[in-house]
Amino acid sequence: MQNELHPELLGIHGTNFSIGTDSSSRGQMYSSHLSQSLVVNGCTEKRIQTGMEMRLGEYTFAIKAPCDMRVIKIIERYPKKMGYGGIPENPESLVIYENTHTLEVGCLFIPRFLSHHQHFGFEYVMHSAFYKLAPNAVFSKDTIFADSPTKSENGGYKFGIELNIALMSHPVVSEDGIMISEDVLDRLKFKVYERRVVSFGTESFPLNLYGTTSQYKPFPEIGDKIRDDGILVILRNYDNDICPVDMGIYDVTEPDYVFDKPVYVRGPGGKIIDVKVYHGQNDNSPTPSGIMDNIDKYATALKEYYKNILDTYHQIRSYRKKKFNDVNHRLKLEPDFHRLVVEAMAMLADQNVRSQQKLNLVYKKEPLDDYRVEFVIEYEITPTIGFKMSGSHGDKGVICHIEKPENMPVDAEGNRADVVMDSGSTINRMNLGRLYEQYFGCVIRDVAKRVRNILGFPAEQRLDYVSEDSILYNQTKSRIQAMHDQNPEITIAAFNILTEFYQVMSEKQYAYYANSNTSDVIDHLTYVALNGIYIYYPTDNEKEISELVPVLESMYSPVYGPVSYVGNSGNRVMTHDPVRIGPVHMLLLDKIADSLSSVSSGVLQHFGILSPIIRAEKYSYPHRNSPVRTIGETEGRLFAAYCGREAIAEMLDMSNSPTTHRHIVKNILSADKPTNIDRVVDRNLIPLGGSKSLQIVSHIALAAGWRFVYKPDSYLKMLNNQ
Repeated sequence: MQNELHPELLGIHGTNFSIGTDSSSRGQMYSSHLSQSLVVNGCTEKRIQTGMEMRLGEYTFAIKAPCDMRVIKIIERYPKKMGYGGIPENPESLVIYENTHTLEVGCLFIPRFLSHHQHFGFEYVMHSAFYKLAPNAVFSKDTIFADSPTKSENGGYKFGIELNIALMSHPVVSEDGIMISEDVLDRLKFKVYERRVVSFGTESFPLNLYGTTSQYKPFPEIGDKIRDDGILVILRNYDNDICPVDMGIYDVTEPDYVFDKPVYVRGPGGKIIDVKVYHGQNDNSPTPSGIMDNIDKYATALKEYYKNILDTYHQIRSYRKKKFNDVNHRLKLEPDFHRLVVEAMAMLADQNVRSQQKLNLVYKKEPLDDYRVEFVIEYEITPTIGFKMSGSHGDKGVICHIEKPENMPVDAEGNRADVVMDSGSTINRMNLGRLYEQYFGCVIRDVAKRVRNILGFPAEQRLDYVSEDSILYNQTKSRIQAMHDQNPEITIAAFNILTEFYQVMSEKQYAYYANSNTSDVIDHLTYVALNGIYIYYPTDNEKEISELVPVLESMYSPVYGPVSYVGNSGNRVMTHDPVRIGPVHMLLLDKIADSLSSVSSGVLQHFGILSPIIRAEKYSYPHRNSPVRTIGETEGRLFAAYCGREAIAEMLDMSNSPTTHRHIVKNILSADKPTNIDRVVDRNLIPLGGSKSLQIVSHIALAAGWRFVYKPDSYLKMLNNQ
């Protein structure tokens, strides 16, 4: 039977070489998981690729030349400056360019990081073209200046990480549980970006939280870390009657948590990576001199940045006028640069506008305060218990236990597991592709070991990718070249092992390497010695997966037997059943488990609907002040199945009925022993069914002329009769 799973018809599923062996529901789940995957520090390409990965790699958030362009000027937002007033790091560069065909003038922003998500993002990897940016330099369209860390040097897409997995029974991994090795967590670190906006000046001033008695420093500078209590800025209102007490040199270093207005961030350890200070022209500002010196440094630098933009615009205009000597010639600006010029005029209150209309700084139609400060704080998060992971087969799980590396399962050949998951879940979920990926990964690993052994290299493969322009790569290539010159039989034997394996796995890949010359052989052996083997296996490969396993088993037979590990007793034990430890490509999902919440129920409006948290209160506490979801549909069904319908009704009523809520609070406050109350709700006084959600539905039903009536089912009747 012909394989008709053509990659061009599969969409995202085309990145899974074994999609035909996974159930449709798990395949659909994988397609959603791919969009939820985080950019981790140790991201790697898949060992078995379908070709779709290269296409996905073309659509990362790369910063490219938008056209054939000639650079006019590069403007750093915060250029390096010696002495007082200098800002340690520049968060963004601006390239003003000219389209070489249309002569339109445009601009290109090159930031140091990207975060289109409310939390998650990544730090850009700068390409060689970025360091070649200079006035009059010419670049062709689509030249990449910066790109995502998930883009490999050869154009592939590194959307996950390769980890050794053992599918076996263990108390930790029942159901969806995952046991992970502690040393893997560093490779799974990811970036989180917090944004905060603080306005002050006319009614309040910032305290000196990060400075000394001799230097007023209201907030950390770019490159500095957040305090241990997670406070970014604290504002205090002006009070002329008690200003000697409120604004003393020592008083402004200690916050008053009752009356001051703190602005919290995610927690300690965050790094400030960007600060923008917008300063209005308020001649009657009540702020004492000296308090805003450190803030004014950023405001001055930002205005200097906009001044450079505006000066460049006027210079281009003047140059074009002289060059063309035509009064009808007009300078054409691309939309982004036109907007930037208008923004610069507003920032500098420039009056050289034809309309002679004064431009005022506003935000959402409201005039800005004396100061408006925008912060971006970067955190590097290490996954821990509660974080979710998944493979390419909808095989998601939750980290339930972190184990020391030396205690993880190890097979007879020394292959150590990075992750342990439940073996039974594969059958329950019908995603057999995970087993095929693990098996093929074992064969790929063992073939690469054989090649490295023949060439005299360590059998263990490096975790980090070695690029072809690195010193190590060139040294390794020279070593293999010398080996070939002295004894070509060694290199030919190693290359024959590879081509034999390619011929078994994929005829297309074998055809590519079959007629390689000596130079190609040396190059490929160098690559395999350092980075291992990658297989091209499209979803419509001419060789069926199920037919390949017996052939590979007869030729290579990867290790499959009992493994040893340190169990809960602290003793090293050996499994009775055979366990395979092999590499699988896994994703870290954005369902992270490090959000703090200290509320049991939310503030309700008079209609019983959750009241939204306003911006002024959203970041005023070190914890999340909005309530978490009480219970979801799946959890409700499980809870009802185990605990019964009365228990789930009690739980939902306590969270959704204001009357029940008030009754509970009153009983707790009036009890002699608040932690030992026999019945917190008297259902004779507060019957079930009084929650706002049920009342609204009942009201709609009554308005329509009908109502709900409780009627026990036949099973309950049978129990009552017995």
